[in-house]
Parts: sequence; C-alpha cells; structure tokens
Amino acid sequence: MHGFASKRPIATGVAQVRIGDELRVERRGDGWVALDDEGVVGTLRWLASRDGKPDMNGLMLRFPAHGVLRVRQLVVGPDGLVKDVGGEVTPASR
Repeated sequence: MHGFASKRPIATGVAQVRIGDELRVERRGDGWVALDDEGVVGTLRWLASRDGKPDMNGLMLRFPAHGVLRVRQLVVGPDGLVKDVGGEVTPASR
C-alpha cells in the first residue's frame, strides 16, 4: 500500500499514526478503507478493476476484503505532521 487516494478525504487522525501501527483494512463497495478505533483514516489507492490482474511486473494482484495494514512509511508535511502512510497489507479472515 503506497499511500491514500489523493482525491478522497484523509482524516485528521492520520497525524497520530506512527511506524509500526496497525490499521484495519476493509473493502467497501469498489474501494478499500483503512480504519483505526475512531473510524476511517483514509481510502487506499487500490482499484477494483485491477483486482485479479497482473501488475507491471507480471505479479497477480489480489486485494483482500479484510486485512491489516502495518505502517512502514510516513509522509510528513512541512508542519511536521503526518499527512499520509504506506505499508504492507496482510489478508485477515473475518
């Protein structure tokens, strides 16, 4: 996961996210959201049209309906606050 969708709202709570945090991921309609205990933090860039299709390296993309995002990267703005995150999503059974 390489950041939240730029054209979708990102919650102000993203400023509290730190490397090593875990966020829940779930599919909602044609999109996927990352959630903390307060609710939706942001919408993943994943596109439903890409699910089950190969990426540019030929690897099959499979987006889970439910998962856990382990935060590995932070994007920090000029004000020193976290603006976006990146990390790995692991599928979770529900």
